[in-house]
Amino acid sequence: MKYLAFISIIFIMSGVVLAQGIGDTQYDYKKGEIITGFNDNVSYDEAIELLNVYSLNYTNSSWDDKVLIVIVPRGKEQQWIKELSEQSIVKYAELNYLAVVVSENSDYNEFQEVENEFKTPEIAADHWMYGFKRFGESVTSLFTFGDSKRTALNYKLLKERLSELNDLAQRDKDVTFFIEDVRSQIEDTNSSFKFSDSESIRNSSDFFRESSLVLQLVYQKVPDKAKIAIQNALNKTLEIKSQQDVKLGIYDDFTQALRKENENSIKVRDDARKYYSRKNITN
Repeated sequence: MKYLAFISIIFIMSGVVLAQGIGDTQYDYKKGEIITGFNDNVSYDEAIELLNVYSLNYTNSSWDDKVLIVIVPRGKEQQWIKELSEQSIVKYAELNYLAVVVSENSDYNEFQEVENEFKTPEIAADHWMYGFKRFGESVTSLFTFGDSKRTALNYKLLKERLSELNDLAQRDKDVTFFIEDVRSQIEDTNSSFKFSDSESIRNSSDFFRESSLVLQLVYQKVPDKAKIAIQNALNKTLEIKSQQDVKLGIYDDFTQALRKENENSIKVRDDARKYYSRKNITN
């Protein structure tokens, strides 16, 4: 099920929603891709054979889940959803949505997953040993060579900075002194990325999407004086993700991509607010 954590959707299903209410918002999707799930008794070879019949390619498969992302002509997604859905070995075919939306039982699983993943730093940013931790990171960075190793290190450091920020906000500590470190690490991580293959770009795009979710969650916890700085860091993640999505062919140009990311960001913020409202009620 790990793959599904990288797919930018938890589908909205019919059912009872929270008292706060969630509208029937239309969410953007990746053009030229459809998520195709196969029946449990279908083999990988049988699934590929079906796609070969239609001369269709696929990418980022997760056969443990019996799922393939199928590449189709842009603008023809619904046509191919109908065609594949009619095949006896296909369980479902869906648009590959970009937005982060709520699960069928409205429990905001993805927010919970991200909050847990970025919850506990190795050493908290306000701990007396934190300076030694950062010094050790600087030494490690100094002696890390090669694009692949430096990029991996920067992603690890960015995850740690975001975890530290989330931890401070969770404990109602002042985060204003720390947000610049996060924004700086976002830029350093992006600058260290030197790869052009689609898999690396897609993984990076997914990571910055998760980073934006963490910042959206932190935004809900901090006082107003810190919100502008959080928003500036969030804007940087949206810019980077927009650039990567253009490289992947999801959008035609950066302006279009950034506009869509900003629109989605507004929807995600509303969902994050509802997530915390519900969390406070249940706690």
